[in-house]
Amino acid sequence: RRVHGRPLRFDWYQNEDSVFINVYAKEQSAETAPVQFSERSVTVSARAADGTTVTMNFGPLTSSIVPSDSRANYLRTKIEIRLLKAAKGLNWEVLEGDTSAVRSADPIADSVPPAYPSSSRKRKDWNELDKVGKEEKDETGDPLNRLFQQIYAGASEDTRRAMMKSFVESNGTVLSTNWSEVGAKTVEGTPPEGMVMKSWVDESLGRPT
Repeated sequence: RRVHGRPLRFDWYQNEDSVFINVYAKEQSAETAPVQFSERSVTVSARAADGTTVTMNFGPLTSSIVPSDSRANYLRTKIEIRLLKAAKGLNWEVLEGDTSAVRSADPIADSVPPAYPSSSRKRKDWNELDKVGKEEKDETGDPLNRLFQQIYAGASEDTRRAMMKSFVESNGTVLSTNWSEVGAKTVEGTPPEGMVMKSWVDESLGRPT
């Protein structure tokens, strides 16, 4: 990854056919933050809070994408970049660099669960969620957790994205299945009564803009 200027905070996740990169920069547009796609890289130039321009180049990507069908969506607090995978059904273990860090989707699954968002080079995913859901056929365990597994395993792609996005962005305090509602905004956390929500900051990347 090449960066000109102070790096902006980002995270990434994926589903069966796409990789999503969230770059956290407020009030951006196609004019202030153009995104360029190539087969093995994506570059975004955004205006930072101090007025300077930050350019971040992600690449070489772990696997090829389809530039013509990749898109950038400009939200209030971030830029959501969708990269269409050239080879659908492959899970990327990392975002960049290691072309061997891919694996085939589970052939018995309808689709690959989205990987948990992370700015780390090592991928975290929700594959264990489906595994646990398939293995827990008895009546033991937490009924609420079992219900969540059943909903996720049988959900549509948009419902899975909504569940994943709302859960992650709210730090585990909100779970929504409505993609049309949560897809266009950042889901704010709602801590239990008597508790205070605190945000995580990677000091090496600087505080969110």
